[in-house]
Amino acid sequence: MPDLYPIVSVQDGPQLTVNDIIKDPAVVPRRIIDITAQRFIADQLLRKGPSATAGVVKFWQSNPLFSSTASEVVGEFGQFPVGVNDLGQLMLTQTAKRGLGVRISLEMVNRNDIDAVNLQINQVSNTMVRDWDSVFMAATLAACAASGHTVAAGHPWTSPTANPRKDISAAKLAITAATLPGAPTEYMGFQPDTLVLNINDVTALESNGEVWAPWTGNVANASPAVTGQLPYRLFGLDVWQTWHIPAGTALVCERHTIGFISDERPLQATPLRFWEDTETYRSNAVRQSAIGLDQPLAMATISAI
Repeated sequence: MPDLYPIVSVQDGPQLTVNDIIKDPAVVPRRIIDITAQRFIADQLLRKGPSATAGVVKFWQSNPLFSSTASEVVGEFGQFPVGVNDLGQLMLTQTAKRGLGVRISLEMVNRNDIDAVNLQINQVSNTMVRDWDSVFMAATLAACAASGHTVAAGHPWTSPTANPRKDISAAKLAITAATLPGAPTEYMGFQPDTLVLNINDVTALESNGEVWAPWTGNVANASPAVTGQLPYRLFGLDVWQTWHIPAGTALVCERHTIGFISDERPLQATPLRFWEDTETYRSNAVRQSAIGLDQPLAMATISAI
């Protein structure tokens, strides 16, 4: 009777060879989508938008929360007034198509160079995420600058005199106190729930003693000054870490309210095919989408942190 060894990790047991991969044209595209699809921070912070018919999405920016028609006391048999919907500024956004290919050479097949295949898949995934999230972050920073929702940190967060809690509170206040443009008494009612930080700035926040001073008593052992890790929720905000927001800038926002992303072609990858002229197998990853920021006042940046 043969000896049986238990499988204790995903690395144990039979491993796919490059030859196994090329026999099934769906393996490579499936891997690309599996390791890429859930990593776009744009998809996490934006809601799913309307269909991008013909590559264009129409939307209205800064729609008011209230009807221009006030409610009325309606008597018996009285007719109800009809609410008149006010809309913000009409805007258009177009889809952009971004793609990148994975190639497997005949030499990689013959030599069973599985590491080279996995490296390409990971690099293509990382690049697609980086490029889409960089576009999203650039759009959010530009929108905050245009709306005036920018807060300058009192001191860099690496400084012993810095007060990150005060800086974050100022950004939250800019969002919660936002009013309809031209109507200073009509509050938009936004509730910020997300803080986005560059990973470099996370280190500065972790080492800032002022932030963790309140973590005393029975929660002292959970202080990041002890654990060396930020909590998932800080000052009432979910904390997101990414390399794709510029270092020195933080974003505070109400997730899914600030805008949308519309897919004309969701993330997909073509089946692996052989190209005889170069003796390579190839799969192309592509996404064609549009980003629209229809409530720019639901976010604010903190600069010079």
